[in-house]
Amino acid sequence: MMYDIEVKVSLKPGMLNPEATTIQRSLALLGYEVKGTKTKEI
Repeated sequence: MMYDIEVKVSLKPGMLNPEATTIQRSLALLGYEVKGTKTKEI
């Protein structure tokens, strides 16, 4: 028997996402106006 499984993991509300924060700050330093960032592994 074979199964296909998909698992989604997300941060709890209020938890920081340091990778997205770093991307947002870097884009701001390059002169881009950024309202928010999210990251996702596929």
